[in-house]
Amino acid sequence: MLWWILMLGCSGGPDLPDAWNDEGTPVLLVTQSDCAGQPGDDLGVADFSVQDELVLVDWNEAPFRCEQQVTGFWRTTGTDLEVLVQPADMSGNNVARCDCLYDVDLSIADVPSGTWTARLVTRGDNANLPNDLAVVATEEVTVP
Repeated sequence: MLWWILMLGCSGGPDLPDAWNDEGTPVLLVTQSDCAGQPGDDLGVADFSVQDELVLVDWNEAPFRCEQQVTGFWRTTGTDLEVLVQPADMSGNNVARCDCLYDVDLSIADVPSGTWTARLVTRGDNANLPNDLAVVATEEVTVP
């Protein structure tokens, strides 16, 4: 039992891309639809908007594994607002051998006011090699 407690204590934070240097802030809210089809070759379509000081991301036909829950993080660098959507469990032992399309909506709070170049990026779980970030959408947003 002690080894399990020590392992949990050493696990650290979320499994973020190396380039993020553990600087990601969890998004306020992530909603994900049920599986709605099989992916093709693209990453779906995403739009950004601002409502009541929240940055909203609406990503339709997001490709992930069947029954794979996703999570989101955000960070700012310079004038860029980068939003990452990735599997919640990056190192799952039993990954599904099928893929699905999901609609994923994110609500991001506490983004500083200003005009940002918002970029939605994604990656798969660690069973994918290479597991590089892919840009889904880029759009300018202004936060009051």
